[in-house]
Formats: sequence, structure tokens, C-alpha cells
Amino acid sequence: MILHSTNNLKGQLKTVGEALLTHGYIDKEYALQVKGVRNLHDVIMRLRGLGWNIKTNRDKTTRLYTLVRNVSQESEFLMLAINNSLHRADFKLAQKQSEKLNKLLKSQLH
Repeated sequence: MILHSTNNLKGQLKTVGEALLTHGYIDKEYALQVKGVRNLHDVIMRLRGLGWNIKTNRDKTTRLYTLVRNVSQESEFLMLAINNSLHRADFKLAQKQSEKLNKLLKSQLH
């Protein structure tokens, strides 16, 4: 199992990797408009070459690249997100994230 990390990445690889780790997905428009990444497809291909498990979802308007995490990684991500939300006193967001974590864990019991 590969744990995704941006520690050894630089430039656009690091920018896209951080976005994937933070949000779980990225699309071309966000990459270009917000992160300044022009050729997202090439960056995604390079990350895949480094062992990142990234799924491509295509629809009529755009491609959405989604970071595939196992249950353990997803749970850890959600726990960190809950902690950050509580630290910022954003209790509504923390509650939504807690519900998502609870649903994820319950799904593993069946």
C-alpha cells in the first residue's frame, strides 16, 4: 500500500498532489484558475508514475481526477479534517465530516 505524500514533490506535482490530498479530487478548471497548472493531464500521468492511485471520471464538460484511498487512509483524512474544523470552531462542518466518517466506518461492518 502506498501512502500518498508530497514531501519529495516539487512545483506543479506538489501543487496538484496537495490539492488531491486536501480535497480528494481536482479538475482542469480549478487547476488552471486557482492553482495555475496548465497541463493537468501530464501532471496526473507523472503522479501515477510515482504510484499515486488516481481515477479519471469523464463527463460531457470536464475530466475529474479523484485520488483513490483505502478505508484507513480515508478515515485518517476525515479525522484530520474534523480536527481542523473543530480547531476553527466550524461545528457544522465538523458534524458533516463526522457523519461522513461514521457512514464510511459503518459500511465496513456489512
